[in-house]
Amino acid sequence: MDKKQLGKIPKAKTSQARFEQMRKMEGIKTVQAEVVEKAKRQNVKREVPLAVERRQVSKKQRNEARVETVEEITAETRQHHPSAREAARGEYIRKNRPEQNRPEQD
Repeated sequence: MDKKQLGKIPKAKTSQARFEQMRKMEGIKTVQAEVVEKAKRQNVKREVPLAVERRQVSKKQRNEARVETVEEITAETRQHHPSAREAARGEYIRKNRPEQNRPEQD
């Protein structure tokens, strides 16, 4: 706003009357409207706070990684690993019964 517009304000006895007159000027109204619009855009509230949203995303990613790991483990064919006692017994049987380990001859 330039000084020419301010000079058009009729001389008033009180500063309040001058202020009221200034508020009615078109240039000032547009500037005030722009300020209000910018403030609205800046004050937009998030439905979920950003920190909470980030925690939820990271938790979701961790859970997905865990599910993938479990699926990989269950997909593998698991071999039976005998206990020490079972292994010793199997070895004893193989040594003492060699006829079971011989290939069949036809």
